[in-house]
Amino acid sequence: MNYLQGNTLLRYLLNQCSAEETQELTNWLDESQQNRNTLNYLRMRVNLMST
Repeated sequence: MNYLQGNTLLRYLLNQCSAEETQELTNWLDESQQNRNTLNYLRMRVNLMST
């Protein structure tokens, strides 16, 4: 998955992904710890922006 294309990670964090995109993202997260770290980092950044 090219997670940068279409801002899929950001849309996932904002609950704006389709079921298919969510499944693709779940598969991508299962591929490596670095992928999970990437999502967690973005999640922290989004949370900081919303406070």
